[in-house]
Amino acid sequence: MNRFHLLLATYLALSLAACAPPPTAAVPTLTVTLRPPAAPASVTPSRQAPTPVIIASPTPTPTPFLHTVTSGETLISIAVYYDVSLQALQDANEGLDPRALQIGRTLIIPLSEEAAIVQAEGAPTPMPLELGQPNCLPQASGALTCIVLARNPGPGALENVTARVILADGQGLPITSTVGSSGLDIVPAGVSAPIAVHFAPGVQSVAAQGADLISAYPSGEPLDRYVPLALDAYTAAQIGRVWTISGSIRNPGAQTAVVVRVIVVLLASGDRPVGYQRLELPGGLDAGAAREFSLPVTALADDAIQYVVWVEGKR
Repeated sequence: MNRFHLLLATYLALSLAACAPPPTAAVPTLTVTLRPPAAPASVTPSRQAPTPVIIASPTPTPTPFLHTVTSGETLISIAVYYDVSLQALQDANEGLDPRALQIGRTLIIPLSEEAAIVQAEGAPTPMPLELGQPNCLPQASGALTCIVLARNPGPGALENVTARVILADGQGLPITSTVGSSGLDIVPAGVSAPIAVHFAPGVQSVAAQGADLISAYPSGEPLDRYVPLALDAYTAAQIGRVWTISGSIRNPGAQTAVVVRVIVVLLASGDRPVGYQRLELPGGLDAGAAREFSLPVTALADDAIQYVVWVEGKR
């Protein structure tokens, strides 16, 4: 092993040790933050972000309410239950296919203020969550992708974490908004989870972006439902704006992880998120088993210098 490989191996080991949770506070999610082995050949600063302005309070709009799909439910039955139209339900949930409604999927229900109060009666109060400034970047299609990091200050894990991203004009008046969910089902204490939302092409005159918290609830006993996974090895290969993150995930416990997710965020200077991708590995991961993954992530700006990897297993 030459000196470069020795230094690299030492750096990776120290990074993993620094990021691993203490044994007395085990969490089902591992977070790893690393710089790539080699800097990009050239770095071009991304376009300067619009000058932030204060986003004025928008005209009252329907308050979103979250519903988890259970066995036997259809989109029509859910719409009837909440007294909303099918079109409103589909508009509130981008990419929703009414012919393939998945059990366990969380739907945004665009309720009126009065209906939301009735449906949420007795629901827990959202916990404190630290939302970063959304970074909104255009795609080649003209659509706009906004990524915001939501940090859980602790002391316990949170779930059902959602936030609304608002786009405003130069006077601070909202143009449009949409709600997104955390890429992680469970956000452990001290961890920042990504929330990504997409706006269709055609949004004009955006001068500022903002985000507000919709929901964040205590997860109770996350290890009853989630399986701690280990990220044994990982590498990053970069060609232009495409970063390919590869690695090996191992299940060191005694419980099978039926669902295994890998989430990657690319960061620019100042911890600005400039890329996001989430992968669900088919087939899960048996106890004691390991499997490899490879996840390409496209940076929406030229100045990505860092990546963050999360792995999450669910029983």
